[in-house]
Amino acid sequence: MTDDRTNILDRRRNERFEPNTEVSIRHELSGPVLPGSLIDLSAGGCKLRLEEPEQFAGAEVIEVRLEANAQSFRMLGWIRHIGDQGRLLGVEFHRHGARESTILATLIEDLKSASVSIH
Repeated sequence: MTDDRTNILDRRRNERFEPNTEVSIRHELSGPVLPGSLIDLSAGGCKLRLEEPEQFAGAEVIEVRLEANAQSFRMLGWIRHIGDQGRLLGVEFHRHGARESTILATLIEDLKSASVSIH
């Protein structure tokens, strides 16, 4: 029997790492900005920890914003996982264009140099 977590990790297309960076999340795209931290990040998505628990209805769209090394990044994504009573979110980024991909790739490289790879 295989471990479900191992199967999930094997299916990931993008390396993940722990950037330890503050983020802001906008729930319902017009709601208040929620402070949190970026637990891990890849080209396809991220894991976030909110400072306070929040109620989510599942596969909602949120806006994730972060600033690091004089770069600002904003991406829309779907909530794919909710844990720790609404404090922990797994987010899959929406498809994005070449410009957003370049910004994200540059940001990942900058953050990766000061982070731990977790595959």
